[in-house]
Amino acid sequence: MVRKRPQLKTDELRQIKWFLGSLLAVISAWSVCQLTIDARFWVTTIFLTAPVVILWPSIPARIPQIIHRLTFPALVVYFLFDFYTHRQPFPTLVRVELILIFLRLIAYRRKRDDLQLIVLGLLLVIASGVYAGSPLFVVQILLFALTALGVLLLSTIIDSAGTDVDSESDSARSARDVATRSVPLWASSVNWPRLLRRTCSVLDWRIFLLGALLFGGLMGASCLLFFAIPRFEVGANFLLDNLISKKTRTGFSDTVTFGDVTDIQEDDSIAMTVDVSDPSLLPGVPYWRMVVLDEYSENGFKTSAELNRQLLESAHDQVQSARGWLRSANEHDGVWSIFFEPGVSRHLPLGGAFGQIVFSRPVSFSFNRPLRLIELKSEPSELIGYRIYNHQMNAVLRDPAFAARGEKGGHGPGFMRMRVDVESDRILRSMVRVATGEASLTAEEFARRVCDWLWAGHSYSLQSTLPPGSGDPLIRWLQSDTPGHCEYFAGSFALLANAAGHPVRIITGFKGGDWNAFSNSLIVRHTHAHAWCEIWNGRDAWIRVDPTPGTAAAVGEPDKATAAAEIAERVVDESWRARLDGLRVFWFRRVISFDQQSQEEIAAGTLRGIDRAVAWLGHISIKGFDSVRDWLLRPWSTRRLVIHSLLLVAASLALWLVSAARRSWAWRVLFFWRSLNGGDPVRKEASRWLQRIRSAPPSVRNHPQVTNARAQLERLRFGPGSARVNASGAFSIARRSMAAAKRAARH
Repeated sequence: MVRKRPQLKTDELRQIKWFLGSLLAVISAWSVCQLTIDARFWVTTIFLTAPVVILWPSIPARIPQIIHRLTFPALVVYFLFDFYTHRQPFPTLVRVELILIFLRLIAYRRKRDDLQLIVLGLLLVIASGVYAGSPLFVVQILLFALTALGVLLLSTIIDSAGTDVDSESDSARSARDVATRSVPLWASSVNWPRLLRRTCSVLDWRIFLLGALLFGGLMGASCLLFFAIPRFEVGANFLLDNLISKKTRTGFSDTVTFGDVTDIQEDDSIAMTVDVSDPSLLPGVPYWRMVVLDEYSENGFKTSAELNRQLLESAHDQVQSARGWLRSANEHDGVWSIFFEPGVSRHLPLGGAFGQIVFSRPVSFSFNRPLRLIELKSEPSELIGYRIYNHQMNAVLRDPAFAARGEKGGHGPGFMRMRVDVESDRILRSMVRVATGEASLTAEEFARRVCDWLWAGHSYSLQSTLPPGSGDPLIRWLQSDTPGHCEYFAGSFALLANAAGHPVRIITGFKGGDWNAFSNSLIVRHTHAHAWCEIWNGRDAWIRVDPTPGTAAAVGEPDKATAAAEIAERVVDESWRARLDGLRVFWFRRVISFDQQSQEEIAAGTLRGIDRAVAWLGHISIKGFDSVRDWLLRPWSTRRLVIHSLLLVAASLALWLVSAARRSWAWRVLFFWRSLNGGDPVRKEASRWLQRIRSAPPSVRNHPQVTNARAQLERLRFGPGSARVNASGAFSIARRSMAAAKRAARH
């Protein structure tokens, strides 16, 4: 008689469901970590509470009843207060959902409570995946789906057994437990190690793996549908973009006070990812221009009102592409794909002149072609992807329009206007004479000498403060030997250039980046935030000047040797973080910026792969057939016949050795899969043979050889372990006896 597989009790099923429900709450709170909203308190609370209620399920019964009664009015008050304070609907809704999940976490859940927990968590996971654009969303949604399916499956099993808290048999007890907050029977006797052992002994691994294969097939079909269906913008269609906070995280705006760029450098998160069709087009140290600052005060720098007005006059509403400074916009000139993270700035990073820019979706922006600036209408709440054709990252920016205005007697906006008092002007002119030696210099030579003079008097440090005192803060810094960061060096150079009569402006953005060896892309982080200057050469162009110490080419384009050294010294990231960033890049390439062209590329690549596989199989088959034919047609000699005979004998001997070894150790290897399900594989196999004999016709069942074989099988099935010395031999005898009995019955 076959032993019946043990089953879990109802209380044990409830304990597993309690664990999975708590895990759902943790996954939901984890997904919120991807959003740039302030929900750290409730996320941390859920993370800390979940292990406690899992280990001690009796704790929810100790919560006073009055707390549960006041939950709903307190939640309404919290929602109104939070919305009134922040005026941001989406973050408020997320925090309220976290509170609801927390309440479900600390209370005993019936079936409808589990369904509510699944719906609340699913909303958070999907919202986080849509707006964060992180590849971690794939892991989160898969874990959430598996856990939710487990909760639903257990609820169904409990319902089918008629022992759920909503059933008639348990309704009175459930009402009493909820009303008195007494500890349920299943929560009073939880032993998680014992439950784990019980679950492993009960679980049928074949069914488990079959379910995993079905789930994997469903995911595969979903991926195929994902690649096949057309794309649309979720945020734009459902108007959820207006619910996201528009506040940037870093401070890259048109007003920069002293220390803002340094604060950005303390953030190690990714600001943007750059894909280049031809990596040789990427300089060793790229400069990404974002903001032009042409007005100075004692508090810092900002974009002048006149320059802002020029940007507003060149506004574009809901367009997807724009022509740039250069005429050519072909792919053979290079394609740059930039994925700009949300929360950085509404000023897009650009290297310089370009032929055309194409966004992944229609956006509203202002474009100043002479300054090479693009400013979005509002800070993006989601990742912005755009491609730039014929992107020229040069240290010299041609500006015929600015030169033409200068010939007419006025340059207009776009360069620094610094109005200082008489004493400050005297000090600056004196410093210029010391730095230049009172020589008449071009703008390039002036920039080199001033940079050398600044480097001789000041070192670089992120931990810098302005010297105390009265007057202009940058002049106080110039007169001291205090170390400074990039803002001090750039601002001081702008003061000195302005005193010498050279038009100058300050640029903020990013400098450099880490090359990801796994995705072959440039990763630019907030630590690469930088400030530098551009000086007018007096003729037709602006020249980049980086007065911060440690710059190999401080003025203009680096020479060939310096450029080659910069490329050789570029940081190549091969860490585990780079591997994760590589997954992000793949997510950006194939998901975030996935379009019809990408679909066609994948389809064409798949067809090419199938064609190559078919051609390779055909080539291998033809080659193998030709080899066998040549081998058969080759002349047979006595030596060749002896060699092949010996090989045939060796192969037969190897097969015999394998068959002989099967009687000792290979039997348990063969039935290892069955041993995973619990029980004895030898007894199970003997039971199958006995069942087969009992179901055979009487002429076969009563045959003498079958009767002897049945006796041996019964000893294997019901006897002690010592009776199984030669189990495989007994099964072989049973097989031969059945075959002989069937032949005798036919005759």
